[in-house]
Amino acid sequence: MTLIEVLAPFGVGEDEFVDALSRDLQAAPDSSASRLTEAEQSLLQEHGGITSPVGDDVSVRRATLQSSSSNLAEQTRESLSVEQAAKLLMVDGSRVRHRVRDRALYAFKIGGGLRLPTWQFHRHDSIPGLRAVLAALPADLHPLELAGFMFTASAGLTVDDEPTSPREWLLGGGDVRVVVGLLEHLDEW
Repeated sequence: MTLIEVLAPFGVGEDEFVDALSRDLQAAPDSSASRLTEAEQSLLQEHGGITSPVGDDVSVRRATLQSSSSNLAEQTRESLSVEQAAKLLMVDGSRVRHRVRDRALYAFKIGGGLRLPTWQFHRHDSIPGLRAVLAALPADLHPLELAGFMFTASAGLTVDDEPTSPREWLLGGGDVRVVVGLLEHLDEW
């Protein structure tokens, strides 16, 4: 199976995927920037579940590549193209782009195209309170961090004494201000 065949169902081109992966890898910290001492390496190898030598540049680069490509694949798998989102929302693609520009929908770029995470949709609409949530987002929040936040149960959001996720809280009619308050403390999350 080729990369083109893997990406085709998601509406992402090979060039777009490679460009995004290249940017992610270039942004990764240099493996030689912070070397571990021999004692630290030994401790990690003995107790950290690391099977290859910690200081091995090849294994560090391979792990970085694996992590970046895995993250990019997850972002692609858990998102829609503008056209797919337009079909779901039963609107024109230009209306989707307009909503993204107005921060009524959340999108990130892969290559030259926008991707819209599926967590923000429910049936044929966006989840209640989405615009207020998006207005409160930190500018540097990674799409996977945001997805993790939206799907992780929080003690600050309870239904029948059970913690629930921000997404489920909003879908259940919960007060969006509570979710916005959680976002204000996201760095402690």
